[in-house]
Amino acid sequence: MARNTPRLRGGARQSRFDPRDAIWSAPPSSGGPVWLRPPFPAREQGPMRCCVPAAICGAMEILGRPSTPLSTLYLYYHARPLQSILGAVETRSALKAAQQIGVCPEHAHPGCAPGGPPPRPEDGLRPPPSSTTALAGTLRLARGADVPGAGYFRIRASDRAAQWEAALRAGRPVVVVIPLVPELPALRNAPEPLLRHVSHPATPDQHAVLLAGVDEHGFRVRDTQGPRFGVHGDWWLTRELADSDFVQESWVINSLAG
Repeated sequence: MARNTPRLRGGARQSRFDPRDAIWSAPPSSGGPVWLRPPFPAREQGPMRCCVPAAICGAMEILGRPSTPLSTLYLYYHARPLQSILGAVETRSALKAAQQIGVCPEHAHPGCAPGGPPPRPEDGLRPPPSSTTALAGTLRLARGADVPGAGYFRIRASDRAAQWEAALRAGRPVVVVIPLVPELPALRNAPEPLLRHVSHPATPDQHAVLLAGVDEHGFRVRDTQGPRFGVHGDWWLTRELADSDFVQESWVINSLAG
């Protein structure tokens, strides 16, 4: 990695497979390019290990189209494994928090606004105001009792690329956990930010991203490295990598409550 290449940070902890997870299954689908058009600019996590809640908030914004963005730090605060530590977040824990507690608007608990500056590390320890509880309850992932199916589904490793494409063509964004490989920072200023080949570090940091489109190049990824990374905060992942062991886990964000 070049000396002047900014360091990227992850913040995801892989969720081990649980037989109780609802599994996504859809018939293969194909067609022209799909772009779910996130309603707000890319977030920049900076030194905060908040990529998982940022990706989930981005997915919920795609589904709900709120007039104001959602608070990444609110979801991060409630999803951390230990309330006194700024650590990485397990994907399933953050999804459960988004389902059971919900997410308040960014203005009610600010610190990682889309298109804005990155949060300070100490912001992750700041408790949300008590007034945010009622606000968060109005926008959460659906439970089985709310709608047919679940608010989120896990995707099995087999036939992953086809299932991703089926979800995106159905209007459902996908949260994906990958290793933070050395090839990723090089996409920052690449004219065509397409991740084709990767190395596998012995102990890679884990990173969560949001899939919001598919086209002839592969899957369009909305990252949390700010709007100046790649193309307005986005880069592309090939179908070959999608179906390889490079991907650690992935979840379809299916529906919101209410």
